[in-house]
This record gives sequence, C-alpha cells and structure tokens, in this order.
Amino acid sequence: AVSGIVQIFTRRGSDQGRASLGARGGTYHSLDFDGDAVGSSPLGGFSVGAAHHSTDGIIPFNNEYRNGTLSSALTLAQGASGDARIAARYTTAEFHYPTDFTGQPVDTNSYRVQHRLTVGLDAGRILTPRVEARLLAGNNDVWDLSEDIAVPFGGTTPQHSASRSRGYRRDVEGRLVFSLPADATVTVGGTYEKEHENSSNASGNVGAPATETDSFDASRHNIAYYSELLGNLTDRFSYTVAGRVDDNSDYRRFATYRLGVNAAVLPALKIRAS
Repeated sequence: AVSGIVQIFTRRGSDQGRASLGARGGTYHSLDFDGDAVGSSPLGGFSVGAAHHSTDGIIPFNNEYRNGTLSSALTLAQGASGDARIAARYTTAEFHYPTDFTGQPVDTNSYRVQHRLTVGLDAGRILTPRVEARLLAGNNDVWDLSEDIAVPFGGTTPQHSASRSRGYRRDVEGRLVFSLPADATVTVGGTYEKEHENSSNASGNVGAPATETDSFDASRHNIAYYSELLGNLTDRFSYTVAGRVDDNSDYRRFATYRLGVNAAVLPALKIRAS
C-alpha cells in the first residue's frame, strides 16, 4: 500500500467527570478487569483507561493468554479559533501455543510476546472565516518476540530458537480547507509516510550463545500532494473533482484522479457516477 491511516479509538473527554470499574470471570480461569475515567480540566477534556485480560486457554498446558492496555486522550483548545486532540495507546500481549505444525499439542514452552505503542494527533486552526488549517500525525511502533526450546526434527539435543522483529509506521499530513461561495470547498494538502521493519531469527544449544540464521531490514516512504473540490450546484446536484500525486521510494511517481456527481432525479431516486 502507498498510503494509510493510523487510528486510535479512545473515549472522548467530558465536561462532567465520570469513572467506572469492571470485573468479569469465566471458565478456563478467564479474568477481565477494566477501568476508565473521563472529565475536564482548564486545558480541555481528557480520558484515561486501563484493561487486563487473561485466560488459561482450552488446551490443558501451555495455552495461556495475557493482554494489557493503557489508553488516554486529551482534547485541547476547543473553540472558535481551533481545536487539538492527542491520543495514545499502549498494549502488551503474551500468548503460549503448544501445538506443532500438525495441530497436535506437544510443546510445553513456546510463546510469543508483543508490545505496541500508538500515538495520534489531530489539530486545526481557523485562519480566517473561510480558511482552516489542519495537522494530522500518527505513530505506530510494534515489537515482537517468539521463543521456543525443542528437539529439532531428526535431532537429539534441545535447541533454543528466537524470532525478533520491530517495525514502525509514521505519518504527518497538513491541509488547508477553503470555503468558497456557491456552497463549495477546496482542500489542498500534502502527506509524508515512512515505514520500517527489521527482523531476525537465531538458534543454538540451550545455554549457549545463539547464532543468527537470517535477518531482514527494509524501509520505504511516500510523499503525496492532493487537492479536492466539493460542491453543490443545487440542493439536488453535487459534484467532486479530486487529484493526487504520489512519489514512493519503491515505485515511480504516479498520479490519480477522481470525478464524481450525485443527482437526485426523483424524491426516492438518486443517480451517482464516478
């Protein structure tokens, strides 16, 4: 993909403070705990939350799952001049899986751990009654580790194996929105995105230094510029004219466009074309 969006779903802050706690339990030693609070401060609204989920799994051994989440959001400077919202979420998870490539439960110690941090910003400023500027930014970092100790096929000595990976995706976008006469708006903007991933596999005798067997390391980025015209000629006819130019590190520069119309020919019939 040459473009994308980092989304973080959190609760919005509220003028009225509120807090909640929850706990649930079930079979297989399943436990869920969560809590959140929302409120306001002189700077704006805020929300914070945390949750923890765990279970022993349906297989009698090495099938545990643990997941924890911390999240927060802060809304700043709400008013006629502009607004800003910052959100962040951290999650960690650990999953134990006892099955081999045939699906048989034979492994007593294989597991995988993941940590993820996501941060997002959405801010806007009213420059004039007809011009608004917005800035959007996002960051998504992921760390993974899988480990196992087992006797390899055809071997007699237990081997330790580990797979590690780290990746991130970062983007920033700026746009200007112009409100025109005749119920039309023009948006112009640009965006920069970068992705990076590295991973490695290593193995060796238990208790001895592991030897790296393979690795991967790659990055790519994308710069794009776009513009869009949206308008309503009448209350029954609207149109869209948009174009975008992408300059990707892995591909040559290319351009895309979109033309669209929406016409209400009858009260219960609309025609769309693009």
